[in-house]
Amino acid sequence: MPDFTLPSYQGGEVTLSKLRGKTVVLVFLRGHVTPTAWCHVDNFQHGSLVDFETRTQFQKMNNAAILMLFPYDKAEVDTWVARYAQQVADIEKNDKSPYSMPKTFKLTDAAATTFPILFDADRSLTKGLGVFATEWSGAKVEQDVPTMVVIDPDGVVQFKYFSQNTLDRPGVEHMAKVVNWINESRANRSMKPPSK
Repeated sequence: MPDFTLPSYQGGEVTLSKLRGKTVVLVFLRGHVTPTAWCHVDNFQHGSLVDFETRTQFQKMNNAAILMLFPYDKAEVDTWVARYAQQVADIEKNDKSPYSMPKTFKLTDAAATTFPILFDADRSLTKGLGVFATEWSGAKVEQDVPTMVVIDPDGVVQFKYFSQNTLDRPGVEHMAKVVNWINESRANRSMKPPSK
């Protein structure tokens, strides 16, 4: 995986190579579905990951780091954060929705998470990876194709999933299986063969 440094919404910057030694999960959120409307599934995906992390301490227990990315500048991500609570409420009251927010954890502040929300304002990373689009899933707007990339502790991509539509995203359980598989594979590789 090519190295990158991006600013974090929570402050400072995150450099991928400084996370070497950890399994890194990159979650590219879609963002806008129109110039003024945000994708509700992003909130579901974000809320599910926060809920999972809160319940399981996943990052600490698996020597992992979860990073979420938007293809916008900080001012634009501010609008997503400001609308977060309302978007979550919209999901929860929509009983015909194909997804539902975790009931065990009520998140109303997107920035109060244990994983950074990064912004790629010049889209150097998202365009370089072929994730950025101006038309996708029926929407003509600047957005990312929802994507998940899992990078092993050596910096090698072991899993990538480009969504086929906005509802098509790997769930937290699948992400956990991928990370566990990477960790178990590394542990088995480092084991010495049994002596005769």
